[in-house]
Amino acid sequence: MRVPCPMVQACPRALMLGAAFARSFSRESSGLAKGEIGLFHALKRSLVALAQPPAVLVEVYHGPKYQVCFTGTATYLRAAPRCELSDLAVIVYDRRSGDARLTYIQAKSERTVAASQRGVANQRLSANLAQWHLLAMRPVIRGATTSFSPPQDLLSSARLESIGAFAFFLHGPSGVDIYYAAASRLALAGPYTSRSGRVVAAPEICRCQPVPECLSVYGNAEFGAFLLGLMIGTPILRQRRPQMAVSGWLAAQLRGLAKGVPSQGAIAREIAELLDPDGPETASQPSLGATSVVIFGLDGTP
Repeated sequence: MRVPCPMVQACPRALMLGAAFARSFSRESSGLAKGEIGLFHALKRSLVALAQPPAVLVEVYHGPKYQVCFTGTATYLRAAPRCELSDLAVIVYDRRSGDARLTYIQAKSERTVAASQRGVANQRLSANLAQWHLLAMRPVIRGATTSFSPPQDLLSSARLESIGAFAFFLHGPSGVDIYYAAASRLALAGPYTSRSGRVVAAPEICRCQPVPECLSVYGNAEFGAFLLGLMIGTPILRQRRPQMAVSGWLAAQLRGLAKGVPSQGAIAREIAELLDPDGPETASQPSLGATSVVIFGLDGTP
């Protein structure tokens, strides 16, 4: 495993979970075609497979696809652009430190650029440019229907840019590799007049200060280690204290998700109480805006 960051190298739990994720994703993606749906479900199953109660608790929630509207003047955008927020929302919560991160990840299967041991830096990868614009530029948003009313600053108020990210699936003789990047680190490959286009992959980027964050990395174990090492996503809790202006809304959605699935919900409720301890509100139609939500509760030695 290549982990270009001393902070993750010093975190045995993150390295262990990263390696376990790589093994699981190798099994789950074996023999799959290049379609995004099957690979997205393989990614999700591989995350869920990391559950090791009581040290690693995992909760999974599913919901309808909700789109958001936003504004922009780019030539590749429609007059009134709209798209779903993301395929997957992941919250990783360290129950010992009281820290938690949230990221919205859009999955994309790359059909022309092959997997490579050298990575894919500077390669041109296919993407929906409206989706890229939403996650990279993080504009003010509004729900496209009355069923979903996210805060306008859900993305724009995030402290870190990895609140919005892409996970590209690269295919090769040895299987499927994941290239992860914060959307803001993917540059447009050229001028476009439609939402179908390409973005340029960034080299591996990891920064330790002022707040640790992985902005780009290649490899399944590496992606898993950074995600579970709380270096992907924006902080929503820091030492059990809320870190986002939208904490009340997040808490209401988490309470609603937990209420709808009686067989689970302890971690979602625990995070909600820290985000908004005095807020009794529970969303009646809960959604974080992603098709699937995976929540990790990590305990034990980092």
